[in-house]
Amino acid sequence: MADKDGSNFVAGIVLGSAIGFILGIMFAPAPGEETQKLVYSKGAEYGKEVGRIASHVASKVKDEIDKRIPKKDIPGDPDEIH
Repeated sequence: MADKDGSNFVAGIVLGSAIGFILGIMFAPAPGEETQKLVYSKGAEYGKEVGRIASHVASKVKDEIDKRIPKKDIPGDPDEIH
């Protein structure tokens, strides 16, 4: 399946960055407390980015479903599905 919106590319960038960050931390000569603060701050930063990407992908999936499946074909109340 072709990647039409680049989400696989973005996910690869995020994963590669995370792996590079972890390897950098493992081999960095920084003191333990300083490293812990850096790991925490970067972890929070990457967590927010992953959340943003997940939200974007979920929105794209919902839009695609809405385009492909008419609401009349969805059982139940179609306005409840978000």
